[in-house]
This record gives sequence, structure tokens and C-alpha cells, in this order.
Amino acid sequence: MYKDLLEVNNKLKVEADVLLKDKGLLGILQKYGTTDVHGSYKLDLMTWRDLDIYVVSNFFTSYEAFELGKEVAGCLKPMKMTYVDERQRRLTPGYPEGYPIGYYWGIMLGVLSEVAWKMDIWMLSEAEYTKAIKAHDDIGQKLTEKTRQIIMEIKMAVWSHPLYRKNFHSIDVYGAVLDDGVTDLDSFKAYLKVKGINL
Repeated sequence: MYKDLLEVNNKLKVEADVLLKDKGLLGILQKYGTTDVHGSYKLDLMTWRDLDIYVVSNFFTSYEAFELGKEVAGCLKPMKMTYVDERQRRLTPGYPEGYPIGYYWGIMLGVLSEVAWKMDIWMLSEAEYTKAIKAHDDIGQKLTEKTRQIIMEIKMAVWSHPLYRKNFHSIDVYGAVLDDGVTDLDSFKAYLKVKGINL
């Protein structure tokens, strides 16, 4: 089973590299700042088609954000793109704690399913990137082969659940396994139930 999950991860990374390198997405993003493809791609925890990318510069404005979005749209021809100025949104009631402060593009290549790619592109200052990447690096340092297997098994089981990405996210899986001793899907469900989420 674990060998199969690692194979899924490797195949998805090959697909991702087609978008990043062959299609030219990485080259576009690098024109705007230092680019870091992080998340499950960097951690080798990919179980579905999802990319998380930071673009880092201290000189971003909304103009650069829309220019980047225009170039990404021309490159990938996505079905949907969502733009958020998180600098303004953080001043509104109910702002999600822990979100980076910067410009955000959410990109969908097709309908969200097993064959569609979803991308989160964050345009951040160096200071915001340093804060945001710390949590990612902490996860990488805590990973073992055993916890990697548990995380991938849980992610594979829940990624298509309607509450995933709404009431809970991959980061909740990572925290449950690495910090709270969750060892399988049933104990993850119990972990979420304590938080008021019935999976």
C-alpha cells in the first residue's frame, strides 16, 4: 500500500513538472520574484493534483498581481481563477488566522476531480514568506517514513470528501499525525470530531 502511495506521489510530481517546466509556468513566476514550489510537492506527500507556490518580492503591487495572473492565464488557460488581496481581507471580521499577508491567485484547470489540477499561488514579501515557510519546514523536519505513510493514507482517504478544503485541510492532517499522535483514518475522524467536524 505504501509503495503504491509513493508511486502516486512520483507520478503526480512528473505531471506537475510538465506544468511548471514544459508549459512554462515556473519561468513566468520567476520573472516576478523568487519562486518556491512547496507543500506536498516539496514534502513528497502528493495524493492528488494540488500545487502550492510562493512568489517572493518586496515590491509587489496589485498591478504586478494582475500582470502575473494575466500571464498565468495565457500559459495554462484555466477554467477558473480567483484573486484575493489578503492585505485588505485581513482587516475584515472573521479573517482566517494564520493566512499570509499578500496577493493570492487560486487556479483551477478543469472541474475539481481526480483529473483536475488546483493551484494556490501566493505573492508575498520576504518577511511574510519567512513566516509562512517556517510551518512548512517544521513539518519536513518532523516527518519519518512511518508518519509519511500515515499522512498519505489519510490524505488519500479524505481528499475527495466535501468537507475537505472547507472545514479541514491538509495542514490539519499533518498536525494530527505529527503533533497529536493520530495513527489512522479512524483516529483522525475522532480528532476532527473533538473540533466539531463530523467526517
